[in-house]
Amino acid sequence: MTGWPTEAILDLVPFAVELSFDEPAESTVRALWDQLERGGISSLGTVQGGPYRPHVSLAVFDDGDPDQLWGELARPVDTCLGMPLTLGALGFFLTDEAVAFLHVVPTTALLDHHRRVVSSYSAHPSRLWPYYGIDRFVPHCTLATGLRDTEISTVAGTLAHTRLPIAAHAAMGALVEVPSGRTLYSVS
Repeated sequence: MTGWPTEAILDLVPFAVELSFDEPAESTVRALWDQLERGGISSLGTVQGGPYRPHVSLAVFDDGDPDQLWGELARPVDTCLGMPLTLGALGFFLTDEAVAFLHVVPTTALLDHHRRVVSSYSAHPSRLWPYYGIDRFVPHCTLATGLRDTEISTVAGTLAHTRLPIAAHAAMGALVEVPSGRTLYSVS
């Protein structure tokens, strides 16, 4: 990337709007990440050494100005705090970079908050990642990414005795840089 203007580099960074969980739910998900690590699967807890917290993303944008993003999204994200969340099932996105996740039950409150957050961002709504669009939202808490076909069964076997659902509450909302996991702005 030598020779690129700094502004062009910043414009290529995706950003996520995330809701982190209360301490008991966070500890439970971290324990699942640890189980996966012991089973030979790189979890989100260690991928790229990022400072990831267990969370559900309400939106992921290909790029944008983080100041503008947070300026428009901080207030609707703040209204999400305290919202009950239920992590109800183990699931997978069976794409080229397969992802294991805990499905977050799409309650009316969660869907309303998601719609409010996504609708609040005025610039370039087409840059929203497909799993986060209105009427396409797949709420989830990522466990592991970049899984090979053989690792999917390892994840399922490793977590087969996990007791679900996991009750959670949204404890913090944040704008996070992807894929570093670095929090740029937050409310709690």
